[in-house]
Amino acid sequence: MRMHDDRFGAIDDPATLGDAPAGVFVVFGILHFWEKSAPGPDILADTTADHAEKMVPLRALTVGSKASFVIVSIDGAAVGSGNLAAENGVRMDASKLRLVGPIHIAETRAKAFENVKFGFEPYLNYLNNNQPRFIVPPGQNAAEWFVENKFGVIGTPDDAIALIERLYAKQGDFGAFLQQVHNWADFEATKRSYELYQRYVMPHFSRSNAARVKSFAMAVEKSAESARLKTAATEKAFAQYEEFRLQNLPDAKPRH
Repeated sequence: MRMHDDRFGAIDDPATLGDAPAGVFVVFGILHFWEKSAPGPDILADTTADHAEKMVPLRALTVGSKASFVIVSIDGAAVGSGNLAAENGVRMDASKLRLVGPIHIAETRAKAFENVKFGFEPYLNYLNNNQPRFIVPPGQNAAEWFVENKFGVIGTPDDAIALIERLYAKQGDFGAFLQQVHNWADFEATKRSYELYQRYVMPHFSRSNAARVKSFAMAVEKSAESARLKTAATEKAFAQYEEFRLQNLPDAKPRH
């Protein structure tokens, strides 16, 4: 792969990126540079790139040195980039790692797939026009094929949570997960997707509802036992009062 920049000339060997300046990033195998005016995340990882396995030497260097963008695969060896960095004598700061993936969620999977009829195929055609790589088998639904191959999420908040949990399992800690903007759905459905993400996905990972969820689950699990104990305690209290009433009130008569 030959990459070129007017200021730095052609780069035939990805290993030479070890000498590249801060602000180098790679998109679809093309080397780009820009001047960084302020500190920012060193690493931005595209979790959908199916061509990542062809870029191991480049990826191994960039994840631990000066790069600001590196292409990885969500289920490939690239995620786990701290190990790759260590192999190249550098240490990756996981807090600066940003993982990016395409997501559209709705209340149900069926609704999510209905929503993306608006713009998913033009999105896929655009990517394939750039570089053919998402080739849907004849007769198969493009959106369903995309999800089955784990290139992204079209589904519910639980599906989005499952995606990010898979990333945690592969990578370990990272600084942030970013959603790719793709226009699969119309504007209203897209806003609703972001709202569902904010209401259900983010609290799952911030653990802001963890105690409430645990308490509710415990209440459900022990509901029958709790009801039995409450009924027994109530009956005992009535019996104690009845005994007190009969012993201490002059004209008290037993209640039937």
